[in-house]
Amino acid sequence: MNNREYQKMSADARRSVSRRYGFRQSSYINFKVEDGYFFCLYFGADEVRLTVKPMYADDLLTMWDYIMCHPKAKSL
Repeated sequence: MNNREYQKMSADARRSVSRRYGFRQSSYINFKVEDGYFFCLYFGADEVRLTVKPMYADDLLTMWDYIMCHPKAKSL
């Protein structure tokens, strides 16, 4: 098996597993949004890295609603 065949087999396996768990694919990452969190899988030459981040827009809107409803909180 040459390098090109190995890369294709690796990419096919990555796509298959990612789809099974609901991830969408960009050019070099797989991502999904679930329960207000952004999950992102980065694939390197010999590693896979998962990052999880909250969806900041929802957090900011919640804070904005709290500040508007509680006048004393405006000094935060």
